[in-house]
Amino acid sequence: MGIFKSQDRVGDWKLVYITNTQIEAEHFKANLEGAEIPVQVLSQFDTSRGITVGGFAVVKIYVPEEFFDEAKKIIEDIESNSGEELEPEGT
Repeated sequence: MGIFKSQDRVGDWKLVYITNTQIEAEHFKANLEGAEIPVQVLSQFDTSRGITVGGFAVVKIYVPEEFFDEAKKIIEDIESNSGEELEPEGT
């Protein structure tokens, strides 16, 4: 999904990424926390119907406003490198 919307915010936290899978959100959260960026993940699953995909399963990732640009770059770097095969060192 990967939508960046600078207008979406909660207090001083800005929305940096939207996905429809909790696993992807947790992956990005771990990478951002590894870069010492505070992260909040807001899951909006429609549990009343048991739907965990599509528009009824939205997971939003928020970071403090001062970390927004750095977080956005980290996520973009991860997305641009996903699917690339890593070569073993020394080849």
